[in-house]
Amino acid sequence: MNVILKARQKFVAEMGAVGADVLVGFLVIAILASVLIPVAITTISDTDTTGWGASEILIWGLLPLIIVVGLLFMFLKRAGLGSGGKGN
Repeated sequence: MNVILKARQKFVAEMGAVGADVLVGFLVIAILASVLIPVAITTISDTDTTGWGASEILIWGLLPLIIVVGLLFMFLKRAGLGSGGKGN
């Protein structure tokens, strides 16, 4: 909970320095991601895996989870909460 509070305070402190172009860019990316990511995950889930081995099917089934975890790490890094510090 303390990490969330620190991230919120950091966001509020830096929000004055963020221009409208950055905010609009973020909103456009968020809208595109909210449309395209579910489509990609549905496409991955509906793929015909007939003739594939058990290990390939298992890895293919984990791909949506890997995508979500990767996005989570990306946002944590951008917020300065990841081990790599604030991203570019």
